[in-house]
Amino acid sequence: MASSLQQPQRHGNFDLVRKFKLDFADIEVSKWKSRVSGLSVVHLDYDAPIVNGYFVVATEIFDDTGCPHTLEHLVFMGSEKYPYKGIIDHFANRGFSNGTNAWTDTDHTAYTVSTAGEQGFLQILPIYVDHVLYPTLTKAGFVTEVHHINGNGEDSGVVYSEMQGRENTPGDLMALRMQRLINPPGSAYRSETGGLMEALRALTIEQIRKYHHTYYVPHNFTLIVAGKLASGTGSLLDVVQNKVEPSVVEHEQNKGPRPLGWKRPFVETDSARRGPIPSIIKDDVEFPEQDESVGEVQINFMGPPSNAFLERKAIEILGTYLTSSPVAPLNKEFIEIDTPLCTYIYFSENTAATLCDIPIYISSIPTEHLDDFDLKLRASLQRIAGEGIDMDRMTMILNRDERQLLSKLESAQGDAFSGTVITDFLYGAEDGSELSTSVDEISQYNELRKYILTYLSAFFSLPVTRASGEHLSHEEVVHKLDDDTVHYQASLGVNDIFSETLRVGIKVNAANYETAIAWLRDLIYGGEFTKERLQVNIAKMQQSLPEMRRDGSTVLSSVSANLLYDESSTSRAGGILPQSDFIPRLAEELQNSPDKVIKDFEAIREHMTTPSGIRFSVTGNVLKLEQPRSPWAKHFQNLLPQGPLAPIPYAHETLSTLGKQPSKKAVVVSLPSIESSYVTHSTKGLQGFDHPDYPALRVTSEVLNATESYLWRYIRGSGLAYGAYVSTDLEAGLLSFSLYRSSNSLEAFNQARSVLQGLVDGTIELDDTTLDAAKSSIVFGVAKGASSPGRAGLLSFINQALKGVPQNFNVELLERFQAVTKEDVLTSLKQHFLPLFDPSSSVAVVVTAPAKAAEINEGLTKAGFDVEQRTLDVGVDDSEYESASGSECDSDECHH
Repeated sequence: MASSLQQPQRHGNFDLVRKFKLDFADIEVSKWKSRVSGLSVVHLDYDAPIVNGYFVVATEIFDDTGCPHTLEHLVFMGSEKYPYKGIIDHFANRGFSNGTNAWTDTDHTAYTVSTAGEQGFLQILPIYVDHVLYPTLTKAGFVTEVHHINGNGEDSGVVYSEMQGRENTPGDLMALRMQRLINPPGSAYRSETGGLMEALRALTIEQIRKYHHTYYVPHNFTLIVAGKLASGTGSLLDVVQNKVEPSVVEHEQNKGPRPLGWKRPFVETDSARRGPIPSIIKDDVEFPEQDESVGEVQINFMGPPSNAFLERKAIEILGTYLTSSPVAPLNKEFIEIDTPLCTYIYFSENTAATLCDIPIYISSIPTEHLDDFDLKLRASLQRIAGEGIDMDRMTMILNRDERQLLSKLESAQGDAFSGTVITDFLYGAEDGSELSTSVDEISQYNELRKYILTYLSAFFSLPVTRASGEHLSHEEVVHKLDDDTVHYQASLGVNDIFSETLRVGIKVNAANYETAIAWLRDLIYGGEFTKERLQVNIAKMQQSLPEMRRDGSTVLSSVSANLLYDESSTSRAGGILPQSDFIPRLAEELQNSPDKVIKDFEAIREHMTTPSGIRFSVTGNVLKLEQPRSPWAKHFQNLLPQGPLAPIPYAHETLSTLGKQPSKKAVVVSLPSIESSYVTHSTKGLQGFDHPDYPALRVTSEVLNATESYLWRYIRGSGLAYGAYVSTDLEAGLLSFSLYRSSNSLEAFNQARSVLQGLVDGTIELDDTTLDAAKSSIVFGVAKGASSPGRAGLLSFINQALKGVPQNFNVELLERFQAVTKEDVLTSLKQHFLPLFDPSSSVAVVVTAPAKAAEINEGLTKAGFDVEQRTLDVGVDDSEYESASGSECDSDECHH
């Protein structure tokens, strides 16, 4: 995600529109706009030897004269101040550049230059802008670059020759016909911005000059700079103000950001009036070709608006899923067969529109299949939608796409976002509010995850439309639920594991069995996300944030999750630190764009209800029920077609690089609201619920954690901490040592290390009584876990449906626990637990009082950690003084 930054609001003539730093890359983005000329400047600031510049004009054309494309060629011919043809490249080459370039798209024209370092770029900048805004546009240049009749009586010219080679290709013919089928008369999206040959033959230099005068104006111009400026963004703004804007004033174009009568191209003109496609339209396009055995098809769907970043990313990912390889569903059906129905299927996204098109291109279709190929494709898409997504492959595609983006960032850095910034200039909110979201592509991958806690909070208090058609207000939902049920709950995970899953549970008397199933269906599928109900739940969450930020354990958990897990982790997204940033923004977005927020929540539900990801568990005396199975079919059969189940997502799949291989890193957080310290050290542990080494590891943990045992005596008994314990996470594959309310965390850490080292080398005895007591405690824990029908039933479900182990796996483990020897414990201590206290194989997070932060920082540094210090502003002046009781700790180990 992107973090907003505090900064001065003005620099000379320029007002700051937006400034933020990307969390997933070391890139700072700032957008400025001149009060004098209206010209905007965007700086993508990152360390790189190359500075890339993009000079962009929104170019809207309502015919096929090709004025944008023509101007792309003519601006390089010279300008009023620099009439020498080629002087711009001359200056570029002198400024450590390899020249200039340009392109024309449907909705903009961009002029580019790259230089080695800041000096050359700032030197060429005013000259380049002068060429773009004030070119000479001579008749001689027009004759050479655009169109003329040569000595043989033939049409010629650079632009004309280019379009001659393009105009009648199958792709261009189909694209132009499609533009005119889906866009209404008066829309610039209907035009061929390169210029049709017929229009170029009639084009005059006067038309070009008039077009240039209309659109090549500073308030319709943005300068995007990607790279490091040694003297900062201010040097860039100074050059624009002192060397560019005087020309603007001289040409009487200093009319501010929005001159009287100005309409923003494509946003405030007729081109923006772009409704949905009213019905299925089919049309044939003929093109000159002797071989008529195959043809091509283009199918267009109307996509989401340009600022629906998540939906657009989802469409891109879906296209990759459907067509990216020989095993992709559409490729398998149409291409990877004995007699292929085509050779290539490509899903694209035309972002050059207020509402984006989603074109599908299919090449080399046998002629006999051309007329009905769209029907075949539509049938395939409907079938795929019905069968559900292969979530294993989708996960692979999401992970690969994210890796490709990160790889692109490594090679191109901020320059990778130039296209996104151009789109924001053309279609984004003028206050820059959409810019951070548009460039924060990494967050588009991450399953909306920050919405999950709000989703859960609102789950049982939304209006509901029942399967019967009955509509219930949120009050009626609550009243009826309370009347029909014993208990209901929605939460992440099951028994504190599988945090990448969501669990909805309803408990009823046996007589209300089918009632519970009906409620489950209606709550999951029939809940209505309304602005009013979301607003209430978000307000409650926002009100609870300060208290949570003042709690040491809560902050420790969130900082640890940020360190050990990547952004695909739901538990990380639900931590207090991400939520503290997200919830206020969500509240603001709900006020400004409620429809978008509601669509986001609907997207969460759609993801959560993917049939391949759903499991049901029924706990109770089902044998006494007359119909234990048929009510499920009655209420869910139409919603959940039969198909293979996707594997359960495990926490280890979301580990960060540091979480996969913990080493050296320590984070010390100063929290003004506490007086003691909360600490977690983590190392690589065992992963997998049936790992053969787990019994020894489990017994060893109990040996260390037991009341009056080693950690108790040496740490709590010495007054170093209220609680000290080790814990094992088999799902994530992590092992940790934690301190709760420690008065001296460095000494407690050293004591724990000494104890474990002493047990391993024999200077501290591991007696048989302690080993037997540990095993007995484990037996009690296993028995307690199945001590009631509800617990036993849930444990059976967890083992079989989630962990993938036998139903009575916990009972089987008892024999393996009993077989653990003293030597097994000592081996486990040496192999798995001692690495917790070695910086080369562990990471540490400490949340402490400000007065202790420097000392802890110094101590961890001496121990061998690379320490990062942070301060968390709790937003209050007073401190929360801690009591001596353990009532605030949720973990059993804290009370030892």
